[in-house]
Amino acid sequence: MKNITNRTVFTPLGEISYELERKRVKRLNLHVKRDQTVYLSIPFNTSYAYADKFVADNAAFVFDTIAKIAEKAVINTSYTNFLGERLKIVTKPSARLGGELSSQNENVLTLFLPSDFENEAERDLLFGKSLGLWQKERARELLPKALSLAHKRFDDAGLNVPYPELSMRSMTSRWGSCAVYKNKITLNTKLVEKPFICIEQVACHELAHFIVQNHSGDFYRIMDIVMPEHREVNKILKKT
Repeated sequence: MKNITNRTVFTPLGEISYELERKRVKRLNLHVKRDQTVYLSIPFNTSYAYADKFVADNAAFVFDTIAKIAEKAVINTSYTNFLGERLKIVTKPSARLGGELSSQNENVLTLFLPSDFENEAERDLLFGKSLGLWQKERARELLPKALSLAHKRFDDAGLNVPYPELSMRSMTSRWGSCAVYKNKITLNTKLVEKPFICIEQVACHELAHFIVQNHSGDFYRIMDIVMPEHREVNKILKKT
């Protein structure tokens, strides 16, 4: 277990609060983390007074590094889509993963990433996890709603289809799948990137398999009945 002490020193450039840890190292190691936390590791035989002096002597380095990190605290990283609309992704240091839409700009998605990743490969992995978590949160809201509307289309058409159990997960090769014998369908959480009508079309597609378990002419006649616009919607699904 780490034994970290929080300390504060006063310098001509300003006050510095830092984390101090004694560990098996041969020299003092001063580091400013991506969340702007100042950290110093010292050998076991180093005094607190010497550690404070070391931080004070390197105050220019500390404040310069903090300023550079602050400039990059919110950076344009990438883009994604949500319900067919393009979102700019920015990242912010945080102890938690996930994301949230900006309260000031609905076209900006902020993803939260830990600040202590060791390399860009780890950062990319965390980025993907944060985006995936945010998409799953939105999927829990949107996919059941789309399934409900799709099932109503079958009811309105007089087609008796059981209301299935809904499973949601990220998939790489398909938007949905159907297990008739389990009364279950699975929808891809990445569908939240598509316009809502596309999510509903995929739900209709999977429900239609409860009647016809293939992609024959009979299957598409069912789709024509419950969703006459399904071909146009499918083009949007493939395009966006």
